[in-house]
Amino acid sequence: MSADASDKSFWLAYCKAIQQAIGPNPGSESAIFFATKAQKGPAASPLIPPEYTNFGIYNLADNLLSANNLFYVPSTQNSYIRSLKNYLGYVDLEGFGITGGQTFIQWYPTHAQGYVNALQAAASAASENKSALNDMNGPLAAQYNLDSDRLTQAMTSLAATPGISMAATSSTPSSAQDILNAVNSNQALPAPKGISYVPEYSSDEYVTAVSDWIQDLSRGRPGKNSIEIKMSDGKNTSESQFGQEILSGSLSFSYAPWVSFGANASSDHEEKLDQSSSNENDIQITVTYDEIRTVAVNPGSWNIGDPKSSYPKLKPNAPDTVKVLVAPTQLVVVKNLGYRIKFSNTLKSTFDKKVSDTKQAGGYVRVFGTPIQVGGDFKKTTNNTSHTATWDSTSGEFIVAPTDEGAFASIIAIRGDKIKTI
Repeated sequence: MSADASDKSFWLAYCKAIQQAIGPNPGSESAIFFATKAQKGPAASPLIPPEYTNFGIYNLADNLLSANNLFYVPSTQNSYIRSLKNYLGYVDLEGFGITGGQTFIQWYPTHAQGYVNALQAAASAASENKSALNDMNGPLAAQYNLDSDRLTQAMTSLAATPGISMAATSSTPSSAQDILNAVNSNQALPAPKGISYVPEYSSDEYVTAVSDWIQDLSRGRPGKNSIEIKMSDGKNTSESQFGQEILSGSLSFSYAPWVSFGANASSDHEEKLDQSSSNENDIQITVTYDEIRTVAVNPGSWNIGDPKSSYPKLKPNAPDTVKVLVAPTQLVVVKNLGYRIKFSNTLKSTFDKKVSDTKQAGGYVRVFGTPIQVGGDFKKTTNNTSHTATWDSTSGEFIVAPTDEGAFASIIAIRGDKIKTI
């Protein structure tokens, strides 16, 4: 069995199982996307300043989802709001406005003295430029400028503006455990010192769910519920059943390893498990959890709700990436996510060697996107792991449980609405 075939089958089986757990299947206008790097959800409680929760919800919701990909990789460089800004760059405003058949470069020297002066006076260039562009681009320009300004303001704001930006903090107390200790002892955390402002997203459902979950931590125990992940299920699962679509050609995805090994915490390089001498009966996978649900997430008023109605035409050179956008609508959140994996025959010794080397190097194991420290303490977390694991080389069992910080919310997928702009 090749590693690529194993990865595809196990990922599809996993995706199908999660989809069935949350139901219903995506409609024609929506899709579900799975994280190749699962994220820890932020703490939420009346005792926790909202800036901590705000920053986490923003990082979870503002992921870039591609309509032609089953998976997404959390990144600060690629995001939903940036995809909207990029989309506006390819909008064809269609109007000649007062420039007639001339280009703006031909027209403005003799018709827009204010713009000429603005070029010479940097302080007023922005407003004069906008006025001149309104004249040039015709009736769509005013709405275009409003949408563009809202997006820019949301991404660069230095203050909280309702519907546009919200106060957040990426700083934490001396340790993440301090947040949990404060909640468990019914003590309010002080307001954070380092405040920044990020595009507004809200999720009352997330706050409500996690405010309850955070008071009932697993403390290293396995989840109450379980799902079997079978390779045979993946082999019989269609890639088209999760809602993705492609404008031309055939739909096909690339698959990350379902299990991989990171040599050390400072490296993103991960190695696969050699499965060439094994068959599907050599791997038994069970996902354990207490609860899994979807929670609605809402972008602020900076969001362009119906781009096609506002801007019916794109420029001829517009890439496919701006022709179908995906707006995040729901987070798939799991309480007390864990795994129980049993390896048999030669695969058991192969895994034993890899996991032992990884532990000795201070690295981590990743299972279906979840980062795991082998032999760690569930009371403690690291910057790049949310779970701990024990390995029994005799039985071949790899048991994964969340740390206290990772137990109350793991975000493993996002549902989104597909927005066609053509």
